[in-house]
Amino acid sequence: MKHPILITLTGGVLAGALCACASTTTPQLADARRAYAEAEDSHAATHHPAQLERARVALDRAEEAHDEDPGSAREARLAERAEYRAKMVGHPDVGDSPSNRAETAEERREAGLIEREEVVAAREQTEAERDRAAAERNSMRVADERPVTTARSTKVEDRKAASALQNLGQVANVKEEPRGVVITLSGSLLFPSGDKNLSPVARKSLDQVAHALAEQPADTTFQVGGYTDDSGSPKQNDQLAKQRAKAVADHLIQNGIDPSRIRVVSHGENDPVASNDSAEGRAANRRVEIVVENEG
Repeated sequence: MKHPILITLTGGVLAGALCACASTTTPQLADARRAYAEAEDSHAATHHPAQLERARVALDRAEEAHDEDPGSAREARLAERAEYRAKMVGHPDVGDSPSNRAETAEERREAGLIEREEVVAAREQTEAERDRAAAERNSMRVADERPVTTARSTKVEDRKAASALQNLGQVANVKEEPRGVVITLSGSLLFPSGDKNLSPVARKSLDQVAHALAEQPADTTFQVGGYTDDSGSPKQNDQLAKQRAKAVADHLIQNGIDPSRIRVVSHGENDPVASNDSAEGRAANRRVEIVVENEG
């Protein structure tokens, strides 16, 4: 007849063993379970309950290691100790007395090893949690700084783009209107009278304009519009205005402006800015306007 205490303790061990079977188990743990079952069923269990109890405690530790990390090296080490204790149940060299020196020394050594393992495991867990928390803080910091950096960068780019346009004051008239920033180039400076080809002076001026346009945001578009005075027929004026606007657009493209960003239009003699009754007024009406169009 088995000792009543042993029956209760054994049930807990076997339940743990059955639950753990579904997970990866080291060979050492399987051996320890078999060794404990054999010790429990032997006559030694009745005569050496203290030894069997120590074997059960050792197996419980191995089972706990299995639950925490199935198939781990720690599970294997603890299982080896559990198997040893199970096989030593009833051994004549191992007594049940707490004063047995060899057994007490072994227990102290095992307890020390387990304690060190637990300390190492706790330290590793603490370090992992600290690293994870640091990574989360860094991620939050980067996320918080990104909008600020983007906003600051956008402001710098906007100032640079606006400054580039304002610096064209020596070669053109720059004015901000609802339709966008309007760069007005005098026709008398761009083209010889009645001609559609750019003058050498005009080319140098347009080089500066192209540089300023290149500083604008990548999604900005430019409308190049040609204007004439009312001399000649409307059809002739419309054609001449378009040819001159195209000549300006072609020069901008040659200086690196993407053609897809440029739209050429002809206004002919429409939309005069001065009276055509005077030479000065007609000269003002003969012009090319580059509109840096507002987004949207």
